Amino acid sequence: MSPYNYRDELRYAGLLHEDADNAAMLGRRICGQKDMGYTARKITWLLDPDDTYYTGEQDVVLVRGAEFHFCPVYDNDREVW
Repeated sequence: MSPYNYRDELRYAGLLHEDADNAAMLGRRICGQKDMGYTARKITWLLDPDDTYYTGEQDVVLVRGAEFHFCPVYDNDREVW
């Protein structure tokens, strides 16, 4: 449950979020979207509407990492991609 670890996961997947504050804001935003009922696919589409920037691996890291680090209510309720 750490913005630093989430940042590192994003970096490892090739997403260069330069600091933990940016990663924390992204994680909280994703959790808010999950709370509104958005699916993981909808969230990644909102982040990349043209489907040209993120890879499938990055999509998973973005959403599942945010769920793990910032909204543990979803930790045991994983979606099937």
